[in-house]
Formats: sequence, structure tokens, C-alpha cells
Amino acid sequence: ATRPNPVIKVVKRWTPETENILQDCFDQVDRNALKTADTMHDCSLNTQNYAECVIGYISTCVENIVPKIQVQKFLNQKPWINSQVSHMLSTGSLAFKSD
Repeated sequence: ATRPNPVIKVVKRWTPETENILQDCFDQVDRNALKTADTMHDCSLNTQNYAECVIGYISTCVENIVPKIQVQKFLNQKPWINSQVSHMLSTGSLAFKSD
């Protein structure tokens, strides 16, 4: 039986370093400027616009900071099987075959 061709997917790779960079990005934002941009003429805050503005800012930061990588995914691959688990499984298989 032949193995089906893998699907190439682009995913974001979160690391502790990228989390620190994102945290710095979020710490430096001027929240009052975001609120001022979405304050209505009657001086009340438009919550919907403010939420969209904040979400847009967060999305832009994530898009610009978190690196993307390409991964191969086979149709029968379980979602919890990542490169580390796959390596451990193959190492264990090799250990049993060497006997």
C-alpha cells in the first residue's frame, strides 16, 4: 500500500522568546490612544469599535512577530504527533530493532 502524499501547512511557531517579544509589544502600546481613536462625539466609548481596534492591534503584532514554518501533515497523522513525539517514537522503534 502506498502512503498518501503529505499536505504542506504553514503554522505559527510559538516559543518563549516570541512570547516575550509580544509581551514587550503589548506593554508599549498607548492604551489611551486606542481609546481616544474610538471615542464617540458624545465622549462615550464605543465598545465594539474599541474591541475591534484592540483585536486588530494584537493580530498585527502576532502576524509580524511570530515566525511561520512549513510542516508536513499526513492524512492519517494524529494531531498530537509533532516532530518531538515522532522522533521519540522512531528512537524507541530503533532501540527495539537493534536487539
